[in-house]
Amino acid sequence: MNNNSPLVSVAISSFNHEKFVKLTIDSIFNQTYKNIEVFVIDDGSSDNTPHILKELSLKYNFYLELQENKGVVNTFNRLYTMCRGKYIMPCASDDIYFPDRIEKQVLFLEKNPSISVCYSNHFLINDTGKRLKVKTNLKKNIYSFNDLYVRNKSTAMPFIRTSILNEPYYDKNFKIEDWYYLLKITQRGEMVGVIEDYLGEYRIHENNSSKKLNFMFEEKLKLVKYFRPKSNFLYFRSLFNVYTHFWFHKIYSLMPFDLGFKRK
Repeated sequence: MNNNSPLVSVAISSFNHEKFVKLTIDSIFNQTYKNIEVFVIDDGSSDNTPHILKELSLKYNFYLELQENKGVVNTFNRLYTMCRGKYIMPCASDDIYFPDRIEKQVLFLEKNPSISVCYSNHFLINDTGKRLKVKTNLKKNIYSFNDLYVRNKSTAMPFIRTSILNEPYYDKNFKIEDWYYLLKITQRGEMVGVIEDYLGEYRIHENNSSKKLNFMFEEKLKLVKYFRPKSNFLYFRSLFNVYTHFWFHKIYSLMPFDLGFKRK
């Protein structure tokens, strides 16, 4: 990238990821795209994560703040106020990002000024870093509010155009903060784009909210009702998808065999 490359702000919320956080930070500073600023807030970790982050901040010279536990919504709301870049890359502290991730997502948004948020495909890995049988299979596409509302889920590894953000970014009343914000911005007309490249590895383990079926079911219902459109058809399609997803995974979790869908 040349000297006119736009600044990218990397925002990392960290919590009890002592086994993973070094891999995450290393993957960010090994990017082919170099015009970045990195902000890390540790959200009251009780393990060795703060000590590891202090050592890494000395090595890479990024901003680090240690705070009492305030939750991921409050943490990202604070992180976003620090970001000065044209684009923001929110990160979990247990995922791994491939070296060309920032470069490819910047290029995509630079070429598509009408798109506000960019997603990509990613592999799924377990606690040991082993890739699981399942992976995302998103096709290149552009999504509106209706698409995301009916689909009733978002995906990992977003890349955000800073100019579309307005405070407060996330609402503490909604725990699925990524889907909440996608619905919020697309409801007012912003568009979301997907590129087909695999740009990272998303870690699945017991602390992932996506593994807590009852929690996710209740939170999705809250969002479906909160963002209910005028169209009853869209509303009931979204409700149907929420219930179908819940009961499929509920029943499948009781099966004594694995067809390749279970995330362990």
